Amino acid sequence: MGENYIIFMIQVYNLCYFNDKIELLKFALSKQKQMKINLTAFIKSKTDCTEEIKGVLKDLVVQSKKEPACLQYDLHQSVEDPNVFIFHEVWKDEEGFALHNEQPYIKTFRQTASEKLQEIPIIYRTDII
Repeated sequence: MGENYIIFMIQVYNLCYFNDKIELLKFALSKQKQMKINLTAFIKSKTDCTEEIKGVLKDLVVQSKKEPACLQYDLHQSVEDPNVFIFHEVWKDEEGFALHNEQPYIKTFRQTASEKLQEIPIIYRTDII
């Protein structure tokens, strides 16, 4: 289990003496919204679009790192297959991540992706173990 989850469970355990289960639930949900969001995304461009997609993704890095909730936003390119790009992202919380997904440059990328990628991006939400 990830560090954030363990901290969350300790906080919930400390509240087990509450008689009001609704208050406990509200507290637990508020803590969950405050947890960091860790993502790994795999993106595979069409062969004839690799350089164009690479430029777009590099711009996403620059723009995303300006967001207050962005703690980490790293882009990697596969050595074995230059069409494969991998993002490692860490967001402060759910609210910040949701705001990120509403940014104009993210919406533009989604439109570009349908034409320039070999497949739909694969995104994993993870915990550090």
